[in-house]
Amino acid sequence: MANSIPKMILAVRTKSRHTAARGFTLLEMMVTLSLIVLLITFVFVAYKPDNNSEKMKKATVKLEALSARGHTMALLHQQPFWLRFERNKVLLQGGVLTSVDTSTDSDFDFNEEEELTGFGEEETTIIDYDSYDFPEGMEVYVRRWGASAQAWFHQEKPEDPVIFWNFGESGLCEPVSIKMEIEESWSIVEMDPLTARIADETSEIYD
Repeated sequence: MANSIPKMILAVRTKSRHTAARGFTLLEMMVTLSLIVLLITFVFVAYKPDNNSEKMKKATVKLEALSARGHTMALLHQQPFWLRFERNKVLLQGGVLTSVDTSTDSDFDFNEEEELTGFGEEETTIIDYDSYDFPEGMEVYVRRWGASAQAWFHQEKPEDPVIFWNFGESGLCEPVSIKMEIEESWSIVEMDPLTARIADETSEIYD
């Protein structure tokens, strides 16, 4: 009887050791992996930064920031500022008037009257203050005030003319419309002529 007790204890210990080392079954591992993949997919689709909705939102915010800055700078400095729209890029530019002394010695002969006339002339220097490259695949169109509903300007090729949206020193600017397109998604913003900010926005976006 005394010899049977240790054997029973040994059997219990062996069984316990076997249960601890059992681990996960193949089915449990598959279910766990499936849940992880589903969670990652959900997070990626909901929060990925390069979907059409996020691209439109960032482009709209940046465009309004550039226009508001140009409008404010035109008022403060009483100098012309504008947005220059290219096919996939917009630049905030300004013109600075600088005096030019044209009365210096030259290889050409000028009489006194010509030299006095030329002295103190002013020329405009264009400065790039900021710029924004629209996301890849986004096309940008501009429609001037009073133009027909389909009269959208778009630079097809780099050598084609660009369009300028000017901010006046008086605080007024042209109430233009700007359209951004990515595949089938689009957004149109109407710009306020008093603040150069977005007055209205309509969009149809597919992610």
